[in-house]
Amino acid sequence: MSDFDPFGGGDFSRDPGYGSDYYGKKKSTKGKGFFIFLVVVIIIYFVVKFLFLTTYTVSTEIKNTENQPLNANIIIAKDSGFSNKVANINNSESIKLKKGSYYYNILMSGYNSKKGNFTLKDDYTIEEVLEKNIKLAIKNIVFPSQVYANQEAVLEIEVENKSPTEIYNLDNLVFDGALKDWENFTPINEIGFPISKEEITFPPTKIKIIRLRFTVPSDSKPKEKLDATVKIKYKSSKKNVNFSIIEEPKINTSFVLNTTVKSGTVTSYKLTIDNSKNSISLTDLNLSLVLESKIGQEGVKNWFKLPLGEVYVESKKRYEKMIDVEVPITSLADEITGELRITSAAFKEPKTFPITLKVEEPDNFFNIKLDKTTINLDYDENLQMVTNSAIIKLTLDNLKNDVPITIERVFFMDTSPRNDCNNFIYIPTDTIPPLIYKKSNQEVLITIGAVDSSLIGDLINNTRTCTINVLYQHPFRTNDTIEDYKNIVINVE
Repeated sequence: MSDFDPFGGGDFSRDPGYGSDYYGKKKSTKGKGFFIFLVVVIIIYFVVKFLFLTTYTVSTEIKNTENQPLNANIIIAKDSGFSNKVANINNSESIKLKKGSYYYNILMSGYNSKKGNFTLKDDYTIEEVLEKNIKLAIKNIVFPSQVYANQEAVLEIEVENKSPTEIYNLDNLVFDGALKDWENFTPINEIGFPISKEEITFPPTKIKIIRLRFTVPSDSKPKEKLDATVKIKYKSSKKNVNFSIIEEPKINTSFVLNTTVKSGTVTSYKLTIDNSKNSISLTDLNLSLVLESKIGQEGVKNWFKLPLGEVYVESKKRYEKMIDVEVPITSLADEITGELRITSAAFKEPKTFPITLKVEEPDNFFNIKLDKTTINLDYDENLQMVTNSAIIKLTLDNLKNDVPITIERVFFMDTSPRNDCNNFIYIPTDTIPPLIYKKSNQEVLITIGAVDSSLIGDLINNTRTCTINVLYQHPFRTNDTIEDYKNIVINVE
């Protein structure tokens, strides 16, 4: 039986270290609590720092539409009304801000302002593009759908100026896409003649179409899905059209006009456009004339009956058209020179054909006739008067003319020293026809006699020569007149 020790609390002798274990465990518990406390403090510190003390860098990169940096001013605020502003910086500057939501307003003289917002939870860059307040807009652009190397292709741009006062010019346009790398363009007018860049302006409140001729680079290879782009400088809006580069088509054309015609005639001349060797259709052929009248006649272009609108020639086809030239009967003798121009996106440059058209006035076959050219009057010395009279016929002959003749006057004149034809000739004016129709004639009866026998004078060699005159409008020159006459000899015996 073991000895009992009332103060031993058990058999402690079995574990030599048991007597100090209580105090060792106490000490270990306190160390762990301190460690936990320290961890909590550190966590709280980092949480507070993250929520309230950490800042991030906010930088700016503000450019215009041409990728040029701007010296813009950026206002940053905590509210969209910008009453709680936190920063006011210039472009390319940076600032430290705490985490949160922010609003910005970008201001630059001459440019439209721009607003935005961002949530800051890391370094952040405000990137924006500003536009100028330019009241210019591109409504439409037209460019050939197919072009080829060395071709001169025309870009047509419809521009609207919405400003009530500002005048813009060609410098306000920017060309992009494939056009950016092409050679300089040449401005042209509506008939294809070159003009200066300074001649192109965009007046206030007007819509204007301009035409620019580009040369397709000589090293261009066949390629699809290219684009021609036009934009307003310092604005983002733009217009573009797609096109392709193809092999050069082989198109033969012919037209000859070098001849002499008479006024009032219609002649025809053949135009040929041979597209039989090509696999593409010609959809935009346009015919125009550049003509000059040697004597300055107006409206000579209207004589040429060209096809209206654009001419369409299918692939593998040949187009032939007779061009009628109708010279008015009223045209004066003239020489018309110039050229026929054919334009198309399929041509490197316009096809031109020289024109020389000599115009001769038609013959005027109007004629006047007298059935008698000598009249003898009898004088009775006893009665001392002329005892007879005669009637002669004046024929107004228009049988050979294809145009009517307008009669202005029929009258007589003296051609001899006696100067007394008015005493012998009577023309009834009420019988003179005002108009002689084409392919017809009319007669006027004229009385020859002595009105007053006492005025006859000496009977020796009593002869006088008079003329019967007809004044009429020129059948082809509407502002000119022609005077014709016939002699008549009147003897008194």
